[in-house]
Amino acid sequence: MDDFHTFLEGFVEENNPTHLLAQLKLRFSPQKIEEAELPAAACPRFYQPLPIEKQKLKAPFSSLYTLTQICLDSILTHIYEKAPDPIGGKCVIFTWLHPNGLGDLSCQTETLSILKPRFPNIEFLPLTLCNKDREIPPLKDHILIQEEEIHKSNHDYLAKRLAPHLDGADLILQIPTAFPLFASVTNNYPNTLTIGEYGFIDTKFFHPESANRSMGLHFLEMGIFIPPVASSTSLLDLLPKKIGPMIREENHLYFPYMFSPKKYRVFLLSLFTSLDDDRDIDCLIVNLDRLLPVLEDHLDEFWASGIGRIELYTRVGKSVIEGNKGKVWRIFELDKLPADTFRALRSKCEGPIACTGNMSFSESIAQEELFFYDALCHTCPFIQNYIDCAKGAFPDNRELHEYLEYFLEPDPPVETLAQYFVSPTLKESFKALSQLIKQNYNFSERIPLITKRALLHVQNPELAEQEKKLVQAYLREEIELLGLFEKLEEAFGKI
Repeated sequence: MDDFHTFLEGFVEENNPTHLLAQLKLRFSPQKIEEAELPAAACPRFYQPLPIEKQKLKAPFSSLYTLTQICLDSILTHIYEKAPDPIGGKCVIFTWLHPNGLGDLSCQTETLSILKPRFPNIEFLPLTLCNKDREIPPLKDHILIQEEEIHKSNHDYLAKRLAPHLDGADLILQIPTAFPLFASVTNNYPNTLTIGEYGFIDTKFFHPESANRSMGLHFLEMGIFIPPVASSTSLLDLLPKKIGPMIREENHLYFPYMFSPKKYRVFLLSLFTSLDDDRDIDCLIVNLDRLLPVLEDHLDEFWASGIGRIELYTRVGKSVIEGNKGKVWRIFELDKLPADTFRALRSKCEGPIACTGNMSFSESIAQEELFFYDALCHTCPFIQNYIDCAKGAFPDNRELHEYLEYFLEPDPPVETLAQYFVSPTLKESFKALSQLIKQNYNFSERIPLITKRALLHVQNPELAEQEKKLVQAYLREEIELLGLFEKLEEAFGKI
């Protein structure tokens, strides 16, 4: 009986979230990363808790062995900065455009823009799958595969359609949304790598026991894109010819991008309430269909916020809604934009920024501006991880903590948000938090190393086998972390 109690106590201790995090912190301390001469971003930031369900640690997160393996795998990626580049090859960037939004396409475009100049000797083929009714901006050099409901296609039929593009690929990189038929349509291609969207570590596709990884801000995830936001192109040249000359320099200029009509209402009313001048307001909108219900149902609130006239400039013409005396709010509908144009336009507009999804979040971080986020059901875990980062990095900043919590509320108070929008200390806090994330969670710097490592493993199976043996030796505590790094670097010399 005593032996049983000893076993039980050991089991409970090993599966205790606090114990697991403490052990991981010891194994992957900043000091060990620094000794290995790796960048600070290689060290996991243990700001987030491990997922609990029904007061118990979720099974995929209960193994110290598995969690150690994932943290180590992330660190090993940075070692490949010291490896030679792969020689030639073909990499397919496989992206399924989910029926809602264009974040998937923006992610694929950003991935291509990073990898192609970094590895000029490798052929990168962006393969884009979507439904036939999707409205998308013009695509250059993409292979576009469309079906009525492509995620419900017969997998044998779809595999035949994809085969001419997948044949000869050294690597098929699926990013960011997991295509339901991916495994079946790539069954004949052994070298695949799946990197999922932000915050998906606790889902069936990306939990620690899966072979897949996800981007995001959890310490078991791989960071977020930090895209370039500065643009030398003028605002006039970025906008459509009909709209550009109409924008007035004396007006406020905003480019809100949200999905939920409720959050559009909250953001715009808070923004208008926060303005203490008489300047008119211009807004650029790419999803007018999400804003129109707000105008239909909440006109009285907009009149009360200081708006006296609304002018709508849509694809079909101009319409005017007259109110009382007040500012003129002009709304300009834009067509779907290429990712770089969308980003450049956002950088030319005023803050606070309104955003939703993955890539517009990344653009807001890159701009280091105060923003308001429209958290949808599937992005709530990611935003919670973002809030955990803020609390971990700035534990005494109550203003920042309280404001970020409003991202997860369905109907935040307008007057309160309006006060936050003009808070200089909150703007400084956002700048500091964004800088911390850019420094420590930069997936844009990591994706070339991830791709390089995967291609080198395909082209040099002996290197992949050597790395696997070294990792197993470390997990069995037969070799120290620095010893693993040194032996792997020796293996690079034999390529």
